[in-house]
Amino acid sequence: MAQSAAAIVAIVGGFLVSRVVALSSERQGLERRARELEQQTLDQAARLQEVHERRQDESWERLVKLAADKCAERRVEHGSVSPEWVVEEYWVRGVPTREEMLDLAGLLVEGIQQASKHFERGGSMPDFQTTDREDYRIYEAVRNARPQPVKRVDHLSFSGLSGALSSPESGGVFVWKQTRYDKLIDDEREQRTRLSLLERERDFVQTEAARVAKPQGLWLAAAAFAYLTVVGVVVPVVGLAWRPVPFDLFARRVLVSLFVSGLSVVGCYLIWAIWRLSRAG
Repeated sequence: MAQSAAAIVAIVGGFLVSRVVALSSERQGLERRARELEQQTLDQAARLQEVHERRQDESWERLVKLAADKCAERRVEHGSVSPEWVVEEYWVRGVPTREEMLDLAGLLVEGIQQASKHFERGGSMPDFQTTDREDYRIYEAVRNARPQPVKRVDHLSFSGLSGALSSPESGGVFVWKQTRYDKLIDDEREQRTRLSLLERERDFVQTEAARVAKPQGLWLAAAAFAYLTVVGVVVPVVGLAWRPVPFDLFARRVLVSLFVSGLSVVGCYLIWAIWRLSRAG
């Protein structure tokens, strides 16, 4: 019985050890892949942020060019202008969410109000060399929307520069800027799609690594293996080493019963494992 149980233990133990080694190797591979995906996700998020900021700057420039004059006129006529009104009237193509569009509109309204207060305090047009192009266009829009005397005084000093900024762009330059803006929109969408795919793959790999770290039935297999080892090998060997060797009818029945119980435990585990696999399938 000791020899028979030892042969069975060797077979079962070989399968069990190979399974543990395979799981360990699989987990290490998944964890390594998860770290690689995590770094790739961070790099992709940085690239997306860079493209997003470039596209957002271009969207801001287009919003100012498109809506600054009308916003300044509405403030003069109605006493105020709201970001919601700007969003409803002048949604810039390529801005994906309402929240982002409201942020851009809020910046424009804030610039209109700041420029209006500047002129109300008696200030003049700022130096174009010390301000951004979009800021200058906002000041220009507010100046043009104010009463005629203020417009005529400022127009004398800044007629050349104002005309240069207000003059329509040539067809070639407009087409080039439109193509560049379309490319920024497409590039941002592509980068966002890549980031989404990387995040999904990373989450899947992390889930698989967690699953491999907690294999179902492995502890039960180890318990069945240990029980068969004790009752099939250890107990008979200890009985052989006993002096005098207990070999009466009761001892033989106990040894046979333990041996059979060990085989039964292993058999029940195999039946349970096959049933679980069939149910999962």
